[in-house]
Amino acid sequence: AHWIDKQVITQTLEWFEQRPEVVEQLGRCSINLSGQSMGNQEFIDFLLERLESSTLPCEKICLEITETAAMSNLDQAIELFTKLKALGCMIALDDFGSGLSSFGYLKKLPVDIVKIDGLFVQ
Repeated sequence: AHWIDKQVITQTLEWFEQRPEVVEQLGRCSINLSGQSMGNQEFIDFLLERLESSTLPCEKICLEITETAAMSNLDQAIELFTKLKALGCMIALDDFGSGLSSFGYLKKLPVDIVKIDGLFVQ
C-alpha cells in the first residue's frame, strides 16, 4: 500500500507542478491515504518531505484518512495530522461512524472535515 500511496502523491504533485495555470483554478485536490501507509514512518517522512518541496501550495491539498486508520494509532494520527496542518494541508476523516470511535475523539483529532460513512446517510 505504501508504494501505491507514494506513486499517487508523486504523480499528483508532479502533474500540478507541471501545470501552474491549472493550480490557479484549483479549489482543492483530495488524496486518499491508506491506513497501512499512515502507520509506516518511511512513507510519512516521504510525504512530509515531498509536500514541503512541492511548488503546489499545501493549502490546495486535502488528505483523506479513514476513521479506522486514525483510531488504530490515535497518538501517531494526532502527530501526523498536526504536522500536515502546519504545512497548510487540510485533513479529512473518512468513513466516520464505520469504526468504534465516538464524537469525543473528534476533539482530539485536528481534522477539518468529517465524512460520514455512507451507511448512515442512505
